[in-house]
Amino acid sequence: MIRKLNKLNTSKPSSTKRRGLLVVILIFATVGVAAYALGWSNLLPLKRISIIGTTQSDYILNRIESSATHLQVGKPLARVHLHAIKNILDNISWVGEVRISRSWTHGDIKIGIVERKPIAKFIDEKNIEWLFDRSGIEFRTIVKVETSSSLSVIPTITFLTS
Repeated sequence: MIRKLNKLNTSKPSSTKRRGLLVVILIFATVGVAAYALGWSNLLPLKRISIIGTTQSDYILNRIESSATHLQVGKPLARVHLHAIKNILDNISWVGEVRISRSWTHGDIKIGIVERKPIAKFIDEKNIEWLFDRSGIEFRTIVKVETSSSLSVIPTITFLTS
């Protein structure tokens, strides 16, 4: 009798083992198909890029499209790297804050920009204007064209009112 039990245990895998193996294979197949559908197919493409909070949206869009992120309409939405876009926009001196969101249901990327507001302006001896925000951060320089070469420029600080 012991010999018969041993023979039964060493025989072909039971139906529960086969079922478990089938479940594992189905899970891996489902994950693989979902990863392909989201990351490489046109199932969820980027349909629209919206930029709000600035009048310089063309500049922002050109800056993003020319960067290494290659953000463009039609690209799979899952392959859009929001942190990379945020890092690019954070390096623009006049951008104070960036908020980016992705809408899976509508297929769009929304970029919210808060521009720095100048509260002070400094003109140095080379006639270059330096703008400062309320935190004291210099965020844009403007080179002024002199109308006469005989003018001597005195460094000036001007406080701007909002």
